[in-house]
Amino acid sequence: MRRLLARGHAVRALTRKPSRLAAAALGQRGVTIVTGNFDDQKSLERAARGVDTVFAMSTPYERGADTETREGINMLRAASSAGVTHLVYTSVAGADRASGIPHFDSKFEVEKEIRASGVPFTIVAAGLLHGELSRRLDARRHRTRAIALALPATRRLQQIAVAEYRAVHRARHRTSCGFRRKRIDIASDELTVATAAAAISEASGRHIEYTALPIDAVRQQDEDLATHVRVVRPRGDTNADVVGLRSLYPEIDWHRFKRLGSRAGVVQRSRSRRQPFDPTRRDPSHGLVDLSLSARSSR
Repeated sequence: MRRLLARGHAVRALTRKPSRLAAAALGQRGVTIVTGNFDDQKSLERAARGVDTVFAMSTPYERGADTETREGINMLRAASSAGVTHLVYTSVAGADRASGIPHFDSKFEVEKEIRASGVPFTIVAAGLLHGELSRRLDARRHRTRAIALALPATRRLQQIAVAEYRAVHRARHRTSCGFRRKRIDIASDELTVATAAAAISEASGRHIEYTALPIDAVRQQDEDLATHVRVVRPRGDTNADVVGLRSLYPEIDWHRFKRLGSRAGVVQRSRSRRQPFDPTRRDPSHGLVDLSLSARSSR
């Protein structure tokens, strides 16, 4: 949002709870805060009226996959009704087909509606965020020095940092005409889970084991995740063209899975000392606004 404001765009942000500190902080930066709810299509239409571009993101982790699909379609219909000229929808890599994974298929249903709607769109689909593996190493919670996944040690996973994800959005926004009606799978690195454990070991200065769990152990805790693992297990998670992305976006400072904040256990950019925000947390109350809208430029 800072970049949009700096380039002279008027920005609105939709939230259910405008009294939250996150909303107040955005307001202080010059963002117009709009109160609304994904279940209230009229509130979405009011928020989108007069806007050029809508950036939309949904989640199944608060009220389930069916709700995510319904809310995503509500966003689409509001954008269509308001005459929005570009909808940017945040999805996940591999959700462009039926997979049997509930939190992928919920987005796939939204994607199908977007493609059929006639609204100009771009779908940006990210792989695993860098913080997800290291999140499992929080010693205060897990008291362990091991990464445990229900995947073979040689299975390859693609990952991306939040900073790179934002950079792709910025690059796409600058050249939006070339990305209309396109879906882009994005990742910055591809490595086996055993290699990831070794990289974390080197960066943190402590030995990190990789442990392959039986899938039944995952299923006991999370059926959705177990289904995801069952699909990924035979072939890995390799939807994005990592090499092609580096050529397509040479201005982005892509990086490899190398640096780890040894105290927090979070992968960091090689040039940064700040701990990146990890939006994969299953916490619906983290205070982020639900929907951002870029109105016509004030320049």
